[in-house]
Amino acid sequence: MIYFTSFIISLILTFFLIRVGNKYGIEDKATDNPLKIHSVSTPVLGGIAMFGAVSLVLLILDFSAHVALVAAGFIIFLFGFIDDLAWRDKLANIYKLLLMLPFVVFATIVLILGGYSLNILPVYFIVEIMTFLAIFLMINSVNFWDGMDGITGAAVAVSFLGFFLITSSPIPLVMILAILGFLVFNLPPAKIFMGDSGAYYLGFMLATLSMTMIPEYGFREFIGVLLILGLPLYEGLSTPIRRIFKKQSIVKGDRDHFFDGFLKKGYSVNKTLAICTFIHFVLVVIGLLIYGYTFV
Repeated sequence: MIYFTSFIISLILTFFLIRVGNKYGIEDKATDNPLKIHSVSTPVLGGIAMFGAVSLVLLILDFSAHVALVAAGFIIFLFGFIDDLAWRDKLANIYKLLLMLPFVVFATIVLILGGYSLNILPVYFIVEIMTFLAIFLMINSVNFWDGMDGITGAAVAVSFLGFFLITSSPIPLVMILAILGFLVFNLPPAKIFMGDSGAYYLGFMLATLSMTMIPEYGFREFIGVLLILGLPLYEGLSTPIRRIFKKQSIVKGDRDHFFDGFLKKGYSVNKTLAICTFIHFVLVVIGLLIYGYTFV
């Protein structure tokens, strides 16, 4: 029953945060900017609901085991929340990227002190660097993927479903339920966005859980985890490469993401969401098979 509390808290908080965002103008403004495809200004406070729900439930379940994870997650969440409040549409992306670095470093230190790290190689200095890179990559990957109603929550929930099947940890289930509570109001047409705080937090949790899934020298498990991360990870890796080949700034936004291809072909937002979620689901299933999970 305590797990389901994550859904209830997220659902209730999201409901009220829609009103807070609308009342105080904490929104992603609808403008003629071609990077924005929504026609109505929409609150960007959904990350608060998911972070709050997950953190509360995890601390109730086992405070000592999860306090480092919650603290490190708060650091990443805080950076995104500041962006949502103060920097949105006001600060160039390159400066946001530079400002992100100390937050990720601090969160990495907290995680490692709490016993969370990438253990694929038993070399401590490399472990620290790889842990930092994993967090940095995934928070930006999820942020790149967060460009359409419902698509990020759906993909990340499916990834956590994959992790739920291969671990005894309660974290994936708590995450899934919190995301579902948010998705009630984020599916097309979205009444609220998760904002950078939500995208960064989900990316951080994906990175952290991924690291616990890979045993030392576990190359097969490593490949399986990469596939479970699926389309958001693909977006995080392909977007900078695509922009470099187009001689564009890697931090300047565009509408050439994976899901944008379907929208440009005339597919509706709902159909695009369904197609991308299905493709991601297939990748997760393949990842589970490679990892060694059996469905029987």
